[in-house]
Amino acid sequence: AAKSVSWSKVLDEAPPVRPAVGEPADDGLFRPKPGHLARICGLQKTPGLNGEPCFCDRWDASVQRWTVLLKSGEVKALKPLNLEEADAADFAWWHGEGLEGLRR
Repeated sequence: AAKSVSWSKVLDEAPPVRPAVGEPADDGLFRPKPGHLARICGLQKTPGLNGEPCFCDRWDASVQRWTVLLKSGEVKALKPLNLEEADAADFAWWHGEGLEGLRR
């Protein structure tokens, strides 16, 4: 079963979601930092999450995955290749604006 968190607690305790400033990467992967908003992509076992914005909470080096928070409150551990940079529509949706702008 997926872990979940209190969304109000996330909003109260998390740093503000901010645009990601990509770090140069030879492999072309998006390099988020804690507090960045990203978009889930390329999942095969749970394709329904593809296109979903997520909050990058922390990098877990022991499993080589990002711990991310979904707006639903679910917590997921995702490989870097399953994250891409969020765009303006994702930021608007995350902040409760323009739900029709969310890509799925």
